[in-house]
Amino acid sequence: MAFFRGQDFDQTLFHKLKTALLTVNAVVIHAEENQITNQAVKGWINELKDATYNADDLLDEIATIALLGELEAEAKANGKQVAPGQFSVLNPRNQEAMLKKIVERLDSLSNQRDLLNLNGIARGKPSCMFPTTSLVDESEVFGREKNKEELMEFLLAGSVRELVVIAIVGICGVGKTTIAQLLYNDSKVDEHFELRAWAYVSEEFDVLNITRTIFESITPSDCNVRDLNVLQVKLKQKLKGKRFLLVLDGI
Repeated sequence: MAFFRGQDFDQTLFHKLKTALLTVNAVVIHAEENQITNQAVKGWINELKDATYNADDLLDEIATIALLGELEAEAKANGKQVAPGQFSVLNPRNQEAMLKKIVERLDSLSNQRDLLNLNGIARGKPSCMFPTTSLVDESEVFGREKNKEELMEFLLAGSVRELVVIAIVGICGVGKTTIAQLLYNDSKVDEHFELRAWAYVSEEFDVLNITRTIFESITPSDCNVRDLNVLQVKLKQKLKGKRFLLVLDGI
């Protein structure tokens, strides 16, 4: 993203943000996977997540600025009249200043690893690939209500005949699975969909096992079918004419 509405934007900030997130993210994954109970470490992780959520929201705003800039340029190229302020919703200078503050905050949190005896833990590329379920402990969830409500609108707006696909993307540890779990277990979602299924997709992609998991999620009994075609035909019969929710986590 080189510029917004004709103004240069400091791309080094994006590189710094990426580096800062990668630096601390592996430590967060390690701490959560090993269930570290040290209160200081848990507080550090919560601060880091909060900073990450802020970065995620800000990047959404920056993407909006870029899109508005493209729309304005397209309108002018097509000879359309553009009213003053029509595409001026956000000031890119403000977003750039906020991004600097977030990068500084992440750097500061990263530097605290030494004090918390976390330096050197889980260096290298972090892995998000460990099995998940639809269960969630809502008492440990914070700062995700806005994301949940926005996605909820998309989920509940679809009709029976319409296939809606929603992708929740982001780096490891930012709460993608948690948001999916919150939506999956929400009472409104439960009432809206006749059937729901949750399947974890591992690095060793196995279509038969994934299909079997989906089938068993919507039926009361175990499935011993080993032929993929037979299983998919059975699954199609179960889903036909029904409004259903399918979550594929780990993709």
